[in-house]
Amino acid sequence: MHSQSSMNSPPWLSAKHKRVARDSFLRLKSLPRASSSCSLDGMDIEQWDVTDSDILGEGSHSVVFKYQTPSGSIYAVKEPRSPVGLDSPKSSDCSQHLRHANIVSHKVFGSKGRTVMEYIDGGSVHEVMESEGAFDEERTKEALYDVLLGLSYLHRHGIVHKDIKPANILYDTTTDSYKLCDWVGDCDQVSSANRGVSC
Repeated sequence: MHSQSSMNSPPWLSAKHKRVARDSFLRLKSLPRASSSCSLDGMDIEQWDVTDSDILGEGSHSVVFKYQTPSGSIYAVKEPRSPVGLDSPKSSDCSQHLRHANIVSHKVFGSKGRTVMEYIDGGSVHEVMESEGAFDEERTKEALYDVLLGLSYLHRHGIVHKDIKPANILYDTTTDSYKLCDWVGDCDQVSSANRGVSC
């Protein structure tokens, strides 16, 4: 959860983005935490049938698919390519408790390494810039502000994001905000002495 200091917006941030940050912070209070159960919407997530036509992105260790449940809910499903690509149990356990407006939330962790996350509809910053061109100064400031809030939160929880790049920053059109995804690490990678130090 945001600390009080993280809600003190810098003076250069637009009034619109300040409202977005405030509204996202308030909405987090009602969000459920991720579950270690293997079911979602009454279905075992390991039985979800994902296809190549639904691929959102690919990495060296995993593929991310878009999946819509029979009830109409849409999620992003991260499928490991092999056991080598599995996150450590400690990392998964830690991710279950992370809730922040500027990081992608994890919903359910499967028994075979599959992870169900919230679906972000705006694509990555890399994709947005490829289709729309470079960000102007105001949009760059807003994106960086959101990224720094997300990083600060991860650091306070002992997680170091080892792969920060435009492809791992997603744009959420519903909240007009940016979210970090695909962080790598576990809960003890930042020493307790350094926790609480914003990046």
